[in-house]
Amino acid sequence: MISEDDLRDSRWKRIFGEALGPDPPLRFHDARCGSATADCKYIVTSPNSDYVPLPVYGKVALKIYSDGRFGKQDPILWPQLFTPDNPWMVAIRRKPDDAHEDSVMWRDVIPSDFRPSAPGSSLGSLSLEFLADLKRSVDAAARRIDGELASRGANPKMQYFYLSMQQAVARLSLPASYRDMLHQVVCAQRFWLYAEAFIEFYLRLRLPMAEAHPDTIHLVNHNLMGAVTSDPATAQEMYRLGVPIWFLRTPAQFDGTSRLGLAVDAVLPSALPATSDGRLIYEGEAGRYHLYLIYRHSHLYSDIPLTSVGVPAHSVALAATASASRPSASMAALPSVVRTTREKQRSAPYATKVTKHRPEMGRNKFEDPKHDFMPESIPAWQKGLSEVNRGRGSPGKAWPYWTPEPALLLPDKAERCARYLENWIRARDGWLYVQANPQVTDTPAFVPQEWREFLNHNSKTATELEGEGEARRRKQAVLAVVDRICGLERMSAAPLLWFGQPFVAGLPMAKEVIWELFETGFRIELHQLHLLLRRKPHFEDPTAEMAWETLDQGLLSSVFPDDQLLRLQALPSARSGLGADGVRARAKSLDALRRVMRTWEGAPKELMDAPSLVQHPSDQYLQRLESIMAGWYAQAF
Repeated sequence: MISEDDLRDSRWKRIFGEALGPDPPLRFHDARCGSATADCKYIVTSPNSDYVPLPVYGKVALKIYSDGRFGKQDPILWPQLFTPDNPWMVAIRRKPDDAHEDSVMWRDVIPSDFRPSAPGSSLGSLSLEFLADLKRSVDAAARRIDGELASRGANPKMQYFYLSMQQAVARLSLPASYRDMLHQVVCAQRFWLYAEAFIEFYLRLRLPMAEAHPDTIHLVNHNLMGAVTSDPATAQEMYRLGVPIWFLRTPAQFDGTSRLGLAVDAVLPSALPATSDGRLIYEGEAGRYHLYLIYRHSHLYSDIPLTSVGVPAHSVALAATASASRPSASMAALPSVVRTTREKQRSAPYATKVTKHRPEMGRNKFEDPKHDFMPESIPAWQKGLSEVNRGRGSPGKAWPYWTPEPALLLPDKAERCARYLENWIRARDGWLYVQANPQVTDTPAFVPQEWREFLNHNSKTATELEGEGEARRRKQAVLAVVDRICGLERMSAAPLLWFGQPFVAGLPMAKEVIWELFETGFRIELHQLHLLLRRKPHFEDPTAEMAWETLDQGLLSSVFPDDQLLRLQALPSARSGLGADGVRARAKSLDALRRVMRTWEGAPKELMDAPSLVQHPSDQYLQRLESIMAGWYAQAF
């Protein structure tokens, strides 16, 4: 940056027409303060601010830092280049003092905010005090947004911020690593700031100004982030709105009419992480694309493998059999199996043509085993499963499962059953932590025999790891995967807890474990089938695509009473959702599932034509639609 003396030499007198008086009326192109860039290519002026932020322009190296933010390229930390796609970013709030009622939205996460799930565990959750403060501000914002959506109609971007904020807070109730917990806190804070800025800009700034006199200029609100722009029209509009604005121009663009008040040095953010810290995300021009990448990476986790930067990708490995594809009652489950496939994915459900039935090998997966720990099935879904056309041939090899078949945990011998249950509980938090994150590029999965190798693992079977042979190699490979995800040594040393309580391998806890496996399996299946069959619009704008994906996930989550898609925060206290007693009690979840399945290719006409089920007066009609959905869902696999 050049000094004040350099700005005031004869060269700059030709750029600025005259000095500002003691209390002059300012125009948008006047300089209450001004500075020059280090290369002296640009002059940065502001008509309504007393300082000049170091402008972020040209080529940048965008990094995500250990605090979960993006340094001086982050719009929640520093003014950015104004982009027509995101004009509301100028209204992002600056950090207030600690006494502010929403100060938690700027609070940094520190190690003492992390509460391990169990002694020695690398997974845990946010402290209850921090989480309560965060939820209070999020809930208040949600009420404001609900009110605006109700009075003004749906707005996809506002709904995107709304859901992203709420989903991030909901994830904080689930076990995660410290770094990933930190990222989710910052994600919730970010989208809260985005949502508040969106409302501030459109409803409190632009809307009143549309009815104001053309010469009206609002007093500047120094609590807003503001922006840098090279566009005169934008600079003029922001000045009128009372938004801090910095006008970036080359010396050649000055015509001698702009006046200079105070020459200053540009300033940096007060607290930035070391430039050596952080993971590089992008190198290129600042502006629209770098802001999009901040949208995209705000949701991501740190301690799991991620997809590369580009079009948002999903694992579309199909949960590929209908042998147990059903939802669970809240405390009464039904067989659900989650499988991956390495074969080409189908674009439509199997044809209904009936071919010769092939004999079943091993356990009949279309029937529940008889066991005290086996929850009851939901009649409509049990019927749909029993009527599946089984004529399609087997691929000829075992398919891997993302989670173990619930029946696999129920061998005949009580001692082995207890060992299976206990091993699954030890691995559960870490395994589901990885499974529930859509950015995982290679989701771990085992064939049934591999699941048995892990579930039956104990000090005695550990001695079988030495030596050669196919069985030993298989066991070694399975345990290596589990160790990478969960940490075998840490698992064996940790207390055996089931939702915070010491686990006992008997009723009612054992039945709860089996129920939760069914429930989790169905949620993963529904997600994967939806990714395969949904009709997705084409997007030119990647930010609009991200917003659509978030709303789409919100639609899926609404099927379940806890509004969670892939993991449960707590065990339900009674039957609810798709498994509630009485079809009327199931209507809300059935209607959410109807709205999901209507987006799928090949959905039945009855489903496409069906009205909302929430207030439908006929129980008989609800039961018929439930039967249609359950039958078609089961056959779709």
